[in-house]
Amino acid sequence: MEIGDDVALGGFVNVTSGRHQHGIDDPALPIYSKPGRAELVRIGPDAWVGSNCVISANVGRRCVVGSGSTVVKDLPDHGIYAGSPARLIRELA
Repeated sequence: MEIGDDVALGGFVNVTSGRHQHGIDDPALPIYSKPGRAELVRIGPDAWVGSNCVISANVGRRCVVGSGSTVVKDLPDHGIYAGSPARLIRELA
């Protein structure tokens, strides 16, 4: 995980090791033994992530992520995002 300068994180934010931290490809293996792939997840500078979010992809510079949102795709800079999955609500100037 890489967090930029001046980032505000609400309580109970979970930043995972990317979207592929758990493998599901081999149906013959038990779920707990399937290999995953860790990815670096970045939260850009001047971002604000609300409480109870799950962050599995990158959050851009100067983004706001609404409380309870789930980020599964990279969020471009300068936007307000919310929902599960998080989607653009409004662009910031």
